[in-house]
Amino acid sequence: MPKRLVSRWLRRFADHHSGEDETVEGLKSISHLLGFNAIFMGSFFFGVQGILTWPDNGEMVGLWHIDPLGFGIWDVLFPVAGIWLIVATFLMKGVIKAHMFSALVWLAMGVVWVTYSFLFQPDYVFGIGVLSIFVSAQHFVYTRLWKAEGVE
Repeated sequence: MPKRLVSRWLRRFADHHSGEDETVEGLKSISHLLGFNAIFMGSFFFGVQGILTWPDNGEMVGLWHIDPLGFGIWDVLFPVAGIWLIVATFLMKGVIKAHMFSALVWLAMGVVWVTYSFLFQPDYVFGIGVLSIFVSAQHFVYTRLWKAEGVE
């Protein structure tokens, strides 16, 4: 009788905790993908002209570039956010902070691009801005999931 109870308890314990490992592994995979996504997004802006170019609207376009240090801020923010997210997820330390930083970077770019599109010319910039805002929302949701799994 005790052997049967212990066996049943061990089986329930194993069943209960097997999903937890899969959830954390799934969250790790998603975080790594989102980190590489941010690095890839930053590579669009890297370089003299960048891979993505702004639509030609004369001098008004220059006002929308955020270049406080003399270089494009997106070239730095996206790769930093991506690398931080990948490293934090690998080490399982500071994952929520890395997701929050990534969410703020995506949100800032989305708001700038949507605002630009409303003020000057609604084109592909609007779509990229909306997409960026939704990616930001995903990062905010992942912070909640990581917190529910007990990861900081």
